[in-house]
Amino acid sequence: MSRDQPTYLIPKRFIIVGLCAVTFANCYADRSNIVFMSMDFGWSSTTQGLVLSAFFVGYLTPKY
Repeated sequence: MSRDQPTYLIPKRFIIVGLCAVTFANCYADRSNIVFMSMDFGWSSTTQGLVLSAFFVGYLTPKY
């Protein structure tokens, strides 16, 4: 192992875990704001259900 490789204060796996946590929090925030958006835009419960189901279908699709 060469000594030219940089050393990091935070291991890369912790950075990845932190970024994943931020991503999941962002997805939850988007999903929970659907209720308030439906009040602002005057969506019916059917439209609100379609938007929420689009989130879940998006979670199920594989990301390559």
